[in-house]
Amino acid sequence: MIQVSKSTSFWDRVISIPFAISAMLVLFTMAVTAFEVAVRYFFKIPMAESFEIVEYSLAWMGFLGAAWVLRNEGHTRMDLVLMRLSPRVQAGLNAVTSIVCAALWLLLVCYGLKVTRDYYQSHYSPPTLLAPPMWPIIFIIPLGGFLLFVQFVRRARRYARLWRAHRGKEIEADLESREELMAY
Repeated sequence: MIQVSKSTSFWDRVISIPFAISAMLVLFTMAVTAFEVAVRYFFKIPMAESFEIVEYSLAWMGFLGAAWVLRNEGHTRMDLVLMRLSPRVQAGLNAVTSIVCAALWLLLVCYGLKVTRDYYQSHYSPPTLLAPPMWPIIFIIPLGGFLLFVQFVRRARRYARLWRAHRGKEIEADLESREELMAY
């Protein structure tokens, strides 16, 4: 059992690193935007490159921070519906949706790797002001997608364990409620 907790804490540290990079990108994006606004306002010199830098940073922020947000159950979901269900059904639904999401992210990772490889081999650069090579920018999709895939698999396992753990408790609660109904 010690190895499980060590691997869990190791993975939690792994996904905290991209999240920290994402947080630094937020600060970087704020600085670039503030600088661009100041230069345009005070010196009347627009910096068209700043828009492109911010655009790429936003994509990286989302993909780098998503697995950490999922670990902390910070993504949106239908709590209004879920809270009306029993804990066992909630755990079962969360396990199933996590498996579906893991499968979708695995598909996205595979497709993202293919696109990244194609951009790398073709030396594709967008026809923009900066014209950076596109493969390092697009590589964040399979990288962040892989982190999300693993986190969804971990989440599915956790909810499957909860689902199994609630099996006996739900039967006991059902029997107790039937006994209370019979008493009336």
